[in-house]
Amino acid sequence: MRIAVNLSLIEIGTILSAGLLATVLMQFVFGFLADRGYVRKALVAGLVSIAVIDLVFTQAGNYWQVLLFYVMLRGAGGVYHPVSFSTIFRTLEHRSSLGFQSAFGDASIAFAMVSTGFVAESFGWQIPFFAWGIASFIGVAIFATLTKSIHKSAQIIPNEQPKRGTTRDYLILQFTGAFLQCIFAVYTGFMPLFLNVNLNLSAGLSTLVVALWLGIGVTASFNAGRIIDFFKGEHRTLRIAFGLTTLAFVLAFVAASLNSWGTALVLLVLSGPPYFLTFPVLYGIIGMSTNRKHLGFTYAINLSLSLLASSALSYVAGYLSSVYSLAVILPILVLSAIGASLTTFLL
Repeated sequence: MRIAVNLSLIEIGTILSAGLLATVLMQFVFGFLADRGYVRKALVAGLVSIAVIDLVFTQAGNYWQVLLFYVMLRGAGGVYHPVSFSTIFRTLEHRSSLGFQSAFGDASIAFAMVSTGFVAESFGWQIPFFAWGIASFIGVAIFATLTKSIHKSAQIIPNEQPKRGTTRDYLILQFTGAFLQCIFAVYTGFMPLFLNVNLNLSAGLSTLVVALWLGIGVTASFNAGRIIDFFKGEHRTLRIAFGLTTLAFVLAFVAASLNSWGTALVLLVLSGPPYFLTFPVLYGIIGMSTNRKHLGFTYAINLSLSLLASSALSYVAGYLSSVYSLAVILPILVLSAIGASLTTFLL
């Protein structure tokens, strides 16, 4: 799209930033609906919107149209996290369930990225939007059919009322979540561009690297419950996971500085398992300290403020990339991981 629609790096940063802002706004809406019991309707509405916008996106021919359609797409995608997180905490044992939710989501993103990269390279950037738009309509039909019976039989499990978190706890969790989302936004938004532009990898190979990062990260998410039990608690697990992520990013930055790009890419990919483990662990801690009646809105607040931070960072990364080089994303990842690690020791 960067080449076909003639997008500059600063325009890409603006598009990514504006899309995150749209997600911020819509997460409050969907989180409120989830707390009011409209889980199934909210998810169906979000999925249908995504399917329609995917198909419309194929008509984008300039920067302003890409910006508009991307904002709409990210707004519709705001349904996913607050609704799914709050529903899991109300109906399932959260340690394993949040891990499975995260793992399936990450595996889907990995498959989408690698397939989209190669398909777009071979047939044009519009084709993946057609494919995913049609797939989304099929997904809506399957989801609506499966959840009709689940919706009727689902029972809210008698979870013990959580220990109420203090204002200080929520503030620290907010900073941790912000660093977490910043890493994801910069890695997925700019790493394919960096590999394509700076290292001259093809679009397919560039997205493959990010897909591998997501793909091996899934292994940790699937086993989140067991890993938390092994380390005897969410807080210790979170500190170790962010510490390993930081170590991998620092070593990758050092390797890149020495022009050992093969080593750097391996380290960047291997940061996947500890990094993606932090998602179910962090959001499990938030859920454990939140009243069950307000889970959707609490998750929406945490996620939305975190996305505001990653939105600002996406714009800054785009600006710095246009002024200097896309290589600036490596120190940005290092600093974000260090920030996340430091905040976990305050919990």
